[in-house]
Amino acid sequence: MSTKKRKSTSKRRKGDVGLHEIKGKIYSKTGQMAEGVYLLKNRTISSELFSQIRFTVSDPKILISIHGDPFPGALSGVHGRKAVVEHGSAANEIIWAISCLANYSDKLRNYNLVRERFECAVLRDDKINAMLALREICSDYGWSVWLVQNNLASAQLWDGLEAKRLLAKEYELMCSDNNFLGFLLGFISRRIEGTAVPGYLQSELARIFRDTGSTSFELYIRTKLFDLASPPVEAIAATLAYEAQSSVIDYYETLIAILQSLIVDEGFCKKVSGLLVRPVSVIYKAVKDKRLRPVLLAMGGDITQEFFDDSSERAELVEAYSEGRYGDVVEIYSRQF
Repeated sequence: MSTKKRKSTSKRRKGDVGLHEIKGKIYSKTGQMAEGVYLLKNRTISSELFSQIRFTVSDPKILISIHGDPFPGALSGVHGRKAVVEHGSAANEIIWAISCLANYSDKLRNYNLVRERFECAVLRDDKINAMLALREICSDYGWSVWLVQNNLASAQLWDGLEAKRLLAKEYELMCSDNNFLGFLLGFISRRIEGTAVPGYLQSELARIFRDTGSTSFELYIRTKLFDLASPPVEAIAATLAYEAQSSVIDYYETLIAILQSLIVDEGFCKKVSGLLVRPVSVIYKAVKDKRLRPVLLAMGGDITQEFFDDSSERAELVEAYSEGRYGDVVEIYSRQF
């Protein structure tokens, strides 16, 4: 009888992972929060993590204590808190990211509308509306690396290289007390210029980390700067763990990039689709980000897709595309989908 009881307890602990104890650590005021987050990510079965996060992180306000200001009012607040880099598996970090970001779904839904306006304005070579969109994002959703990158790229596109360098100097002063962010933005500024010999910045980064060995920080920096469109699987968890401390906008944009790259990796996609399809469905329905549709479809999710009912809209789309008016193409598509 006692043997059966012991086996039952062992089985319960494997699946339950002492959730009440973990929740106590996460909400603890005695410095156990990082340990609680680590235990939740690393000792929870991936198939159960999405549900268990909802139980253990029942108050979204606790995320500010874990990750810092979600929408920093100052540039120096981006990456303003030390990252909890003892991350979980790639699947668990994706599930954690989706669970956290779902708490900001209303803001992210509205942010995406402004982001799309910005992208359409860039395609139309419409500097005024592009800059208005970026200012609106800064005002309503705070500072982010995403915002800085697009401000620098826009300055170079419309005002030239010197204007971009002056703006980069301003940002350098604004984050002078944040070495982590200054290091990251320095590389981003030089990458945007595109004037270096191909591969030079990658070589310089490798030289900087030559004597440190492969670390989570190195994996993150390399992925953030050069590999975000196609990150190696082994870098996904570290990248998301660091981005969680940046801002909600950076965390979300990195999650989207990782999910988009994931469906191209057939082997990894097949391995994790069953674990991720429900969380991805939840955030897709909450945020309505069109970029998640192909991701969800590739994972076997169910999407109700509406096609053009008005033939004039279809004709307008074809005409805009054939004439190279790609900003109009995006706008027409957005109206329909």
